[in-house]
Formats: sequence, C-alpha cells, structure tokens
Amino acid sequence: MKEEVKAKLHGTLAKIHFSFDMWSGPNQHAYQAVVAHWVDRDGHLHAMLLSLHRFLGSFSGLNQADHLWRTITDYEIAPFVGMFNVDNAMNNDTALVVLAERLRSAGYPSCSPIADQLQCFGHVINLVVNRILWGTDIHTYEGELPPNRADIEELQR
Repeated sequence: MKEEVKAKLHGTLAKIHFSFDMWSGPNQHAYQAVVAHWVDRDGHLHAMLLSLHRFLGSFSGLNQADHLWRTITDYEIAPFVGMFNVDNAMNNDTALVVLAERLRSAGYPSCSPIADQLQCFGHVINLVVNRILWGTDIHTYEGELPPNRADIEELQR
C-alpha cells in the first residue's frame, strides 16, 4: 500500500503538513507517530498515519529528526513539506531545526522552525490549566495522588 499512499501524497494541491508526537507505551517501549495532513487536487482533506516508529535511545531532537527524515525520504515528499503541529517541548524545536537543515542540504525548500510550527492547542490548554491550578509546582499535585489502586480503594471506603 506504500506506493498507493505515495501517489496520494504526490497528488497534493499544496503542501503536506505534519503532526508528530513521542510517547512510551505500557510495554516500556517508546514510539514516534508521524501523521500527514494534506488537500488533494479535488479539494478533499486527508490525514494519514505515515509511520509509527519504535524509538530507540533518548527523545532528543536529533533522534526525532532522524525518524522524521526517514519518513519524509521513504515517501519521497521532501518537496512538499509544509508546517508542523507539535507540543512545545524543546526537543521538538530542535528536531525541526535539524530537519530544516537536512531539507536545505538536500536542495529542497526549507521549513522555518519558528514560522512553520503550530503549537498543539490541547497541550497548551493543559499547561495553562495546570499552571492555574498548581502554580509552578505541579509535583505538589502529583505527590498527593495515591500511588496504586489499593490506596485508591482504601480512600473510597
């Protein structure tokens, strides 16, 4: 199906925009998801998971950029790279700076890490609410949480 997906991506009306995120699963494995968002020549909006990489090593911006670059080159979509929607972690900023350098080095129009980055609105709201509720010490709240299910059941009795 990869060739079909490539054909759809290459049929974009404009640029392909991306969202990506890192997380650790309950199996203690880390993953990076990369989703493409684009409008085809018929004006239909598409969103598709392009990769779900098992992530080895740290969540550094350089490691994230390696995975992003692999996805972009695998699908041959470097000429279509548009904007990125990510949370505001510093490693995401670093990943976009590194990615912009790779695009430039490969002769493709580069994204601007600042101008072409959209902040995830849900993440921003979460940060604002936590700041309002807990000030600068979120660990105060986290320290008040019961450490396991037995403690929760004890508190409910």
